[in-house]
Amino acid sequence: GFHAYELISYDLTFKLRPPLAASGDIVIIEISDDTLKNLGLWPLPRDFHASLVDVLRGSGAKIIVFDVLFSEPTVYDEGLAASIKKQGHVYLPIAFDLQEIIGMRALFPKSERILADLVPILKSAAAGFGYINVFIDPDGKTRRAPLFIDFNGVLVPSMALKAACDFLGSDVNDVARSVPLTAQGSLLVNYPGKWSESFKRVSYFEVLKAYGDAQRGVSPEMDLSILKDKVCFIGLTATGTSDLRPTPLENIYPMLGLQASVFDSIVHKRYITAAGTLVNVLLNICVFVLGLLACLKFPPIRALGWVGALGAFYGIAITALFIFCGIWADLFTPLLFLLLTYVIATAYRFFAEAKKRQLLEKELDIARAIQENFLPTDIKVPEGLSIAAFIQPAKFVAGDLYDIVARDDKKLGVFIGDVSGKGVPASLIMAQTISLFRIFARQESSAASALTLLNKELFG
Repeated sequence: GFHAYELISYDLTFKLRPPLAASGDIVIIEISDDTLKNLGLWPLPRDFHASLVDVLRGSGAKIIVFDVLFSEPTVYDEGLAASIKKQGHVYLPIAFDLQEIIGMRALFPKSERILADLVPILKSAAAGFGYINVFIDPDGKTRRAPLFIDFNGVLVPSMALKAACDFLGSDVNDVARSVPLTAQGSLLVNYPGKWSESFKRVSYFEVLKAYGDAQRGVSPEMDLSILKDKVCFIGLTATGTSDLRPTPLENIYPMLGLQASVFDSIVHKRYITAAGTLVNVLLNICVFVLGLLACLKFPPIRALGWVGALGAFYGIAITALFIFCGIWADLFTPLLFLLLTYVIATAYRFFAEAKKRQLLEKELDIARAIQENFLPTDIKVPEGLSIAAFIQPAKFVAGDLYDIVARDDKKLGVFIGDVSGKGVPASLIMAQTISLFRIFARQESSAASALTLLNKELFG
């Protein structure tokens, strides 16, 4: 239920992480705005691609990876195929239709149809091919890339995985076993940094121009020797094109960079590992229990401080875990549970205290009624005399007391007292005092004698 918010916290943690040093083996060759301006509109004629492959081969490039679909035949395919075959290490992409993905229990996403296949002559000339499909999260950002796609029972590797395994000289299945995957066999893409801060980039047009200048004896502006022994990723980065998508680091990022990032992660084993459901559940339980203990042990204000400190510590720990170990665990959900724990515990305390107060007030009401019964209600006074009494305690009960004693038809004794203090202790002394007074008032004929006995009894 909170997955969308966890993705937001994931992006925030990603942005807090310092940029990683991008692999020096990778060079991005951009089909950027200047290339389209100088060579014509997209798609570029494939004879340009053939020329680029020849230039890269002559410059000593080790591997060439195209992030450009070649699904429709053209008149230049034979020339491009010949250049690809001469180079010997060129990888080309395909795209599957992933509209019908079986639920989360599937090990890898499944597809029954190729959306964009390779022209047969290019597929046979390439050293390998793989798909370039990615997963797009509900917020439109690209954070994951499937490692394999189950195409009619056959596992097809991603293009970046295929190129990386050949670069390492390792079997695809052996490498795949060491890659941490999330649901449906997807890899969390470990972007080294923002597009402008990560991989070394050169212009597609500038590469061709530098070669042409060198052939004409003109000093080229670009030194093509920088391409020697490099893995060259070629793809579209021009403004406004469909191959630009938002990522955790920025809102406009070429998917060519995603392919390079996956390649970089596999070659250098720099992965982002999702903590998994069990680990996240245990973290949520630990945070909940610690927060609950703090809320129950301390009063609300101090508990708020402890809960805030616990939340800060957890946030810092999870961020450090991501930055230094590449492990992504839930951040939003535990902090939300921590906040809810404090709110619910505080509300529970409030209602419990309110209930106790209600019970106490009820008991005090009973005590007040009992105390009022100690005071005289039916006062008999001599004819021609009228007496009225009123008492209002500052609290529920108090130590104020009075009594009126009729000595005979013409004599009336009035007793008024105020016990020091207020509340229940004073009311108990009041009850004792007025009870003793009534006993001594009957025994003694004078007020002085009655009060003397009363004072001795209370003092003793």
